[in-house]
This record gives sequence, C-alpha cells and structure tokens, in this order.
Amino acid sequence: MRAAVTHPTAKDILTASAESRLETRKRVLMAGLVVRDDGGEAFGCTVLDVSASGARVRVAADRMVPQHFHLVIVRNRTAHKARVMWRRQQLSGVRFESTVAIDNQLPEELHFLRKLWIECATR
Repeated sequence: MRAAVTHPTAKDILTASAESRLETRKRVLMAGLVVRDDGGEAFGCTVLDVSASGARVRVAADRMVPQHFHLVIVRNRTAHKARVMWRRQQLSGVRFESTVAIDNQLPEELHFLRKLWIECATR
C-alpha cells in the first residue's frame, strides 16, 4: 500500500516564508519609487509592509520590478539598494542590501535618487 502524498497549502508556504524572515515586518501604506540602478527608469509603487531588512511592494499591473533596484520610500527619506526575493502578480518581496538617507550627505553617485525623491515628494 502506498503512503498518501500531501502537498503544502498556500497558507503553509506563506507561514514558512514569514517564519524564515529575520525580522517581523510592520504593515504600512506608503508611497515609494522603484528606481533602476542606473536611474534610467523610475516608477511609483506602494510599500505595504517593511522591516529593517526588507519590504513588500505593489506595482501597477503593467510594471515589473527589476531583480536589482533602488527602493525609495518617500515618507522616510530613505533609499534602499534592494533585491527581489519573490514575485506574485503585482506584489514583490524584496530584501534590502544597503540603506542610505536621502539628505545632503548622499554619495554623489546616488544624487539622482535625491532628485527623484524631490519630484515625488512635491507632487
């Protein structure tokens, strides 16, 4: 007699994924920008939850978050070098590789992020 094969449910997978995170994410609803590393493309997103090590973002159906990018969180005046860990339709889970404050001490090679932040913050 064969043993019954069980498959994990979507709830099991999401629970395991959440438990494997280093930190608990805080549910938020903040405006953000997805910015290609070279600044050549930027588009809006909504940050749905965030922790010190990552976030979950939602983009328009006609957009796709690049594998590596900068996530600018407008309210926090921060830019995160980020990497996509998972994608589901319009949602992406990202891990932060580094974080910088968008202020007068921003490294020169990242000044384009400050310009984009100003454009978004003044809308």
